[in-house]
Amino acid sequence: MKALIFGSGSIACRHSRILAKLGYQSICVSSREIKPRDLYHKNNFLKIITYEKSILESADIFVIANITSQHSSNVQKLINMGIPPNKIFCEKPGPSEFFGINILYNLEFLEVLDNIGPPEEIKHCADARVWPSDIPWKKRYVFRYSQGGGVFLTHSHELIHCFKDALPKSFFNEKTLYLKDQDGKNVCIYFKGSFNNISFELDLKSDNPSRYWNHKEALIHFYGETPKLIKNKRIIHITKEMIENSYINMWKQILSDSSIITQKNFTWVLKNVF
Repeated sequence: MKALIFGSGSIACRHSRILAKLGYQSICVSSREIKPRDLYHKNNFLKIITYEKSILESADIFVIANITSQHSSNVQKLINMGIPPNKIFCEKPGPSEFFGINILYNLEFLEVLDNIGPPEEIKHCADARVWPSDIPWKKRYVFRYSQGGGVFLTHSHELIHCFKDALPKSFFNEKTLYLKDQDGKNVCIYFKGSFNNISFELDLKSDNPSRYWNHKEALIHFYGETPKLIKNKRIIHITKEMIENSYINMWKQILSDSSIITQKNFTWVLKNVF
């Protein structure tokens, strides 16, 4: 079985490693003329080809894992080529149009999300400047408005975790911070406020990184500090192994069920400017 993966960054490389465990050979589609062994991140790519040559490759599945601003155009090209939507898998946040393809939100496949109650407080304060990469942080798509950067799209998992395909009905903005990117555009890098009365704090340049999902019955803790006022509540610490298993669980389920399940429409995350 063969997977054609668009992108050569960390998440594309991770998908190549996970899919290798499930019996897939992965071919990387990239604008960079480079060999798999020369990529910054560990990978299981068989080879790297250009976008022009990708139309000549047949594959069993197609994975979009490049910069956010290219999700829509790449998906549209595949559909125009006659690729069935259930064979297309796009990394979050996905395209801005609803094509009925699979959007990859791996953390929804963590094995600890049962019986935790509704969300009350969500925090994802990261320092994306130090995320492993061979690209200077100011040039990465995370910090560029035109490439689909900014805190809401980068941390879209927090929004989808709480609201799935339902647009929040209420929104309160307590504080937002912007960065002028290298293209001269303002990109939101910090937000504190609420959606549907659920507290959110999202950051891309935190000096004290922390991530947790505080639910009524349990706290899902990824890293950093935990809330100070936690009483009589389970704290579930997420390990690297659990993250890895979430990818495996995700791919196993969607590869076996994608032909029969109805895909959810998550495009509200991209269409609304908060």
